[in-house]
Amino acid sequence: MVGKDVIKPNFSMRFQAKFVSPAFDPHGHRPGGQLALWFPSPATGHHLFFCMEESINAYHAVPESTDHEDVLKFRVVLRF
Repeated sequence: MVGKDVIKPNFSMRFQAKFVSPAFDPHGHRPGGQLALWFPSPATGHHLFFCMEESINAYHAVPESTDHEDVLKFRVVLRF
């Protein structure tokens, strides 16, 4: 996983990307990636965060198949 925090005086955000290898999947056939965008950045002292996350998982049940599954998630996180 790689990520980058952008922290300015009036604005902050975090972008992160993750790739999941089939070697780490218990089924061994679902490589995929995940992109996430956080407002504001969790590295700041704010208490309410919004996250949008896009996951793309490829699964190849049949050789030469291009099946895939896309998932878009929205989260609101309150930190105490």
